[in-house]
Order: sequence, then C-alpha cells, then structure tokens
Amino acid sequence: MLNGLSDSIFLGERAALALNYMPTMLSKTILTGLCFLAFFSSSLQAQLHNQGALISIKSGAMLSIQGNLQNAGAIHNSDTIHLYGDFIQNHPTNQGFTSTNEGWLFLDGGQQAIRGNFPSRFHYLVLAGTDHKTAKAQSSFVTGQLRLNEWELALDSQRLEIISTAPNALQTGQSGQYGFISSSGPGGLVRAMDRPAPYLFALGGEDNGLRLFRPILIQPQINDSSQVWASYWAGDAGQYGLDRQQKELELCLLNPLYSHAINREAGSSPLQFSFYSDPNTEGQFEQLAQWNNNWSYLEELQNQFPSFAGLQSLTLDSLLTNWSDSLFILAQKSPELMLEAEAAPYCDNKGILLSETLGQYNDYELYINGQAWGNSSSSSFSPLLAPGQYQLQLLGQNAACGRWSDSLFIEVFPAPQLQLNNDTLIVEGSSLPLQASGADFYNWSPSPNIDCDICSQTIAQPNNSGYIQLLGESMEGCSSLDSFYVELRQKVEDILFIPNVITPNNDGQNDFWVIQNIQLFPKNKLRILNRWGDLVYRADFYNNNWQGDFANGPLPAGTYYYILDLGEGWGVFKGPITIIRQ
Repeated sequence: MLNGLSDSIFLGERAALALNYMPTMLSKTILTGLCFLAFFSSSLQAQLHNQGALISIKSGAMLSIQGNLQNAGAIHNSDTIHLYGDFIQNHPTNQGFTSTNEGWLFLDGGQQAIRGNFPSRFHYLVLAGTDHKTAKAQSSFVTGQLRLNEWELALDSQRLEIISTAPNALQTGQSGQYGFISSSGPGGLVRAMDRPAPYLFALGGEDNGLRLFRPILIQPQINDSSQVWASYWAGDAGQYGLDRQQKELELCLLNPLYSHAINREAGSSPLQFSFYSDPNTEGQFEQLAQWNNNWSYLEELQNQFPSFAGLQSLTLDSLLTNWSDSLFILAQKSPELMLEAEAAPYCDNKGILLSETLGQYNDYELYINGQAWGNSSSSSFSPLLAPGQYQLQLLGQNAACGRWSDSLFIEVFPAPQLQLNNDTLIVEGSSLPLQASGADFYNWSPSPNIDCDICSQTIAQPNNSGYIQLLGESMEGCSSLDSFYVELRQKVEDILFIPNVITPNNDGQNDFWVIQNIQLFPKNKLRILNRWGDLVYRADFYNNNWQGDFANGPLPAGTYYYILDLGEGWGVFKGPITIIRQ
C-alpha cells in the first residue's frame, strides 16, 4: 500500500513503479531508491490524479497509465508516457507538461479525449491505439511534433496550435490510412511557419458516414515568421451564410462536400496554396472560389505537386498576400465569355457586328446600356444604333451556368446625309453637271466619265445609260452611298417636249408653259413674239416660269410664236404657242 506519502512521484533513471489497484490518489512522496534500479518502466492499472504533486519521468523511463491522467499539479516528462484513458488538464498555469522540448505522450487507447478547463501543452503527441481522439480542452499546444498516424483528432470548436516551425512537425499516415484533424465553428489547426517550405495542414471530416482526408499545403515564399489557422468545414458552403446567389451563374459548380476556412494570423510572406481532392468522389475542379463577405475568384488550379494519399494536387497559380478569414472552395467556373466588336468607326447607318469568339454557350443575350436588346442561340449580334455612347454586355448561359462578359464601350457617329442629282435624261454627247453635299469627302463613280471624281461639284460625260454613284465620308470615318440614274437619248427631240397651248387661269393645270427637260440645257435662250413680230417675252435660261404675261400684265388670248435656242450647238426650235383664257 502506498498511502500516507508526501508530495510527488519521482521516477529516476532505470526506475519502475507498479500500481495494481483502483484508483490511487497521490498526495505523498515516493523516493525511488536502489530497490527500483532493476526496472525500466512503471505501469499504473488505474486512474492517476496528481493533486498539486509533481510527476517526473526521467530520460530512459516509461510510465504506462491504463486509466485517465488528471493533472492538477505538474508533469515533467523527459521520456515517454503511454496513456489509455483521457488526459485531463485542470491546472490553470502549467499547461500540463513543464518539461521543455522533450517527452512523448502516446494516446494508446480507444476513444480518448484531451479535456479539462485549461489549455494543454505537449511536446511530442502521438495518436495510437484503436480509435479516434478528441481535444476538448480550452486549447491545445504541440511544441515539437504531432503524429496523427491513421486517426482523426476531433477538435470540435477548440484550437490546436503547433508551435514548432519545422515543416515536419505534423505527420500523418500509417498502413495506407491517413489521420486528420476535424473541427467545427472556430476550431481548427494553427501552424507557425518561418521558411519557404511546404507545411502540411492534415485536415478532414465526415460526410454521410464517409471519412474524408482533405489536406492542404501552405508554402511561404520567404524567410518570415507566419502563422495560419485552417479548418475543414463539412457540407455545402451555403450553410455557412454565403450568398451563393451573388455569383450563381458564374460559379457553375461549388464543391458540395466541404470547404476550407483559412485565416492569416501573422506574417507578410506571400503564400502558395495547394489543395488535395478526389476527382472520383467530388468531380473535377479547376478553379478556386474565395468568400470573404462576397465572392472573389482566384487563379486556375494546376497539378503542380505529386499526388498524396491517392488525392490529386491542385495548386493555386497566384500567391496570396493580403487576405484574412476566408472560405476557400474548389469550384468550376463557367467558361470564359468575351464580347468583341468589329473595328471602329461605328456608324448609325449600319449594324455593329458583335460576336463572342469562343462560342461555349447555348444561349446569348445582349444588353445595351443595361437593357436587354435581344437574345439568340447564335453568338453574333448586329444592332443598329442611333448616334451616341453605349455600354454593351453579353450574357451567355448553359442551363444553370452562365457568365457576363466585360463591358464594351463604343461611340456611334452619324453617317453623311447625301444630297445629289435626281434621275435625269440627257442627249448623247452632252455633259452633265454633278452637285453633292452632306459629306466631308466624296468619291464619284464610274470615274472615267467624271472630270473630278473626289469633288463635290464636277462634270460627267456619260456614254451610255446607267447609274452614277456617290460615296460620301465623314471626318469620323462613317460613309454613305447613293446614286441616281442617267438615261441617254440619241436626239434632242427624244428629250424635249414643247407644248403649243397654255391656259393661265390659275386652276393648277397648264398655268405655266412647261418645256419638259429644258433644265438639261442651261445655256438656252427663249424669245416669244406676237403675230406682228413684237417681242413679248424673253429669258436667258428659261426655267418653265412663263404664264402668258407681258410687262407684269396678262397677254390677250391668241396665238404667239416662240424661238428656243438650246445653246451649245443643240439647235434652235420654233413654233406657235396659243394662250387660251376662259
């Protein structure tokens, strides 16, 4: 019996202690004298509770505890403790183990827990035994190395911090099985980093009875003291308050099984992120979405690192610097969508050819200044727009997936409003004056028959009937095309029609003496005589404006005689003209 002993258990080098009764309260002192030198280990088939006492395990010694280890005092462990029950930390200041940078604690039992009202600190912590473990203490610290082997360490809402900056301070995997750290709420794994090397965050969880090991690697790019907290969040990310509607089109698919919550707590080094997933169970993901009050997208993911634990490596192309408190979710974005327009200028007299070059969607909708203009299964549009400035944007959709293009800003200019000759008749061999306005630059055709084909006013000499075209262009580069028809006649008589009667009674019919096509002979001269040969009317370039008057008064009804000289050698025409008044 070991009752009545004073302050502590001290296990010296090569010492042993066997306790084979339930339970033992240690409140006195055992001095391991020479009688224990023949043993290397001590085994407690009971619960060990040190109420304010010191438990000291010296180098070369081993303590095996079949029940719980409840610490309300201090434990100095220079070697190894095998624990088959729970570790219960109930001391407010010493955090469990007072030994520095030494000592192993093996959790060798079934469903064991690290619990208590105060933080727990370990140097080497090894998950062993036959089942997963939980850490329910206020928080847990590992100063040396954490070996998960094949077991899950469930943190619930608590934090576990690995203080060692050695990249291999966290290890997992045994017999083809990989242990991981699961958590909920604010719980998670915290790692300190100080060098450009990959640091493993062995995270995972359970989804519908399926245990998922989904680690991430975070690699600083410079020598800098950094600290990152990370956690595996099981299930669809929408349950954590994310507004998926913000990007429901562009985020074609979010990983429905899990996401990673990550927060940078210290340091400024750019960090490279690598995620591991199983395409067979989750689907193929090529992008990463980030949520921090709203959605943002990160670069494409590439298979940069070798596969690990049968999982595919997905490494972020870009480096992360300024960020905090984000959910990172494997995603599949909608295909890229790029709206392109034909080369400027854009003019109001022709449709603007718009196209989406990749053609990866089934339906497209064009928006102009925020208003829907039209939709089509084709990726090309040709809107005809009035002069002004416009914002153009295209929406492509495939079922529930879609993408908005970037905005395209254009300015539409007015096309020239051309004024030119009307359709006309001319006599073969004659010249035709051409006159145009409404543009800044001109181009007449067919040019071989035009004196100056880039002048607004020039002379044409048609040799057959046909159209004369005018291309007018503005300073902005917009153009208009117009034409008129020229009918060529062989004789003057085929063109002119000279009536022999005029009835100037203001009834709107035959009030003026109208010589058809007289305007084609701008050099004409007209003389009208009475029957005694007196001149009663004359005009140089008659323009169909005589009403049978003379000296501002009407001529008497009767027959008069005209002499019409067309000028330029086209001949002189004579004949009677009768004025009838009723």
